[in-house]
Amino acid sequence: MSLTTINTNNVFKKGVIGNVRTAQEDSHDMAMMTPNGDVFVVCDGMGGHVGGAKASSIAVDSIIEYFKKEKYDNIPQALNDAIQYANMQIIGFASANPEFRGMGTTACIVILKDNEAYIAHVGDSRIYLYLGKEKQLHRITKDHSYVQNLVDAGQISDDEAEHHPNKNRILKALGIRPDMTPTVDVVHPKNGDTFLICTDGLNGMISDNTILQVMKQDVSLEKKGELLINLAMQGEPGYPGGQDNCTLELINIDNSPWQNSEFTSYNPKKQIDPGTSEGGGKQKPPFPIKKLAFILIPLLLVIVFLITIPVIKENKNENKLKELNSWIGKQKILDDGDLSPADKENINFKIEDLFGSKDRLDKIYKESKYKETYKNIKIYREYLDTDSKLTDEKLELVSNTSNEESETDKSEETNSSCTRQDKNTGTIKKTFTRDNNNNFPFGVTRIEPIGDMYVIKFKNKTGFYLNKIIELFKIEKSDFMEWNELNSDKVIADKEYIIKKNKDSFDFELHTVKKGDILNDISNEYQVSINDVEICNGIENTEQIQPNQKLIIITKK
Repeated sequence: MSLTTINTNNVFKKGVIGNVRTAQEDSHDMAMMTPNGDVFVVCDGMGGHVGGAKASSIAVDSIIEYFKKEKYDNIPQALNDAIQYANMQIIGFASANPEFRGMGTTACIVILKDNEAYIAHVGDSRIYLYLGKEKQLHRITKDHSYVQNLVDAGQISDDEAEHHPNKNRILKALGIRPDMTPTVDVVHPKNGDTFLICTDGLNGMISDNTILQVMKQDVSLEKKGELLINLAMQGEPGYPGGQDNCTLELINIDNSPWQNSEFTSYNPKKQIDPGTSEGGGKQKPPFPIKKLAFILIPLLLVIVFLITIPVIKENKNENKLKELNSWIGKQKILDDGDLSPADKENINFKIEDLFGSKDRLDKIYKESKYKETYKNIKIYREYLDTDSKLTDEKLELVSNTSNEESETDKSEETNSSCTRQDKNTGTIKKTFTRDNNNNFPFGVTRIEPIGDMYVIKFKNKTGFYLNKIIELFKIEKSDFMEWNELNSDKVIADKEYIIKKNKDSFDFELHTVKKGDILNDISNEYQVSINDVEICNGIENTEQIQPNQKLIIITKK
């Protein structure tokens, strides 16, 4: 089974001018069986009747052409590059034809290739995923718009955004500036799911709930598409109908290998009044009971907290000791009666990961009721007790450099990177530590040289599946699961994972952002993708980067 082998009967596409506009500024197309799978594109042009139509047309043609001409191994990167290519085509055309200056377009792309569905977007055109089995509709793109930023900042609600006077003000578009960055993602749809790609001439004229009710109907894909467009032309209370061009593409999935749908949903958060019953009336308990509850519930919570917190803390520490003891045993590094420098650093890295420091481990170990059962930790500590030099070497890990380095390498940033010479081998060792890890949303938090490997700690991003991590670092799935002791391929957002790379195949630099720097220039300087820089440094908006900010750049992988 493969998503690429989609039946053309499971695709519907259409665009209409609407009730007010005199020209069609939307463009859409699809290309089946390209070297990169099935490609679907929808664009909404802007910049006057002629300019908008031209911009959207150039974008669609350029993107389709890009994926037809050759095969790409890295589809997410190819999506980024295709959109950049279309962007420069529009800018170039407008530069050569002054009457078209100021034109631009949104873009939404879906690519079905092998077992993956890849999506990318710029602007406020949307991609939805309708889950056929669950009867649910999900936005799987987040608008690059002024009002969406207000919603994210908590300044307005989702309902207010739908009717905000600046609703149509977008922050990203093709054809406006060369340093535009799209959002790219990977989705796993199951059989019965349907992609809906549309311009705001659809979702701006009818609500998501109306779209959902249409998608639920047991009719053909064509009838669903026609009904959606007809309703968009009519509008509904609070939504004016037919005020814009309306374009959509529907792609039904019927040959998926996935049993469950995997995607990131950007649906609005519903405002729920917890005191409201299904009938709409608020239920109020009698006054004495309510008063008693206010007294007893906090008191009970305090008692439970005081009783359980020592137990929870002890259990947490014991679990860490068990994990370290088991991990040391699995490495088989104590079997030969000696520890190599690489083995020592490997264990110390794990100790720091679990306990923060060796001193903290010693304290927890000595207080443990079950310390005699942790034989591997005991043997390791005996090595330390009989070899003070080993203890000194441990203290020279990543952040502790020579006095000269600590005087010259102080930075205003919390991120630290150093290059030092290994005392045992004489080789140069590069390290990176992101000290503000707790407030860091996602990305690379640490790179540590151990033996002939670099050990990388990566804080996972929401919506980032295992296959994305594998693709980002060019690693094998089985290796990743072994390094992180995973029994399934499910990875968790905000959790740190370990990745190991041979030094011959991996390298990195620390870039200090200069005034006027943009991500496009930085990525070109190091010959890396913008997406890689964003993911490694927790960047969700290109405007986030500031002068003197430190960016980790993976230059070889």
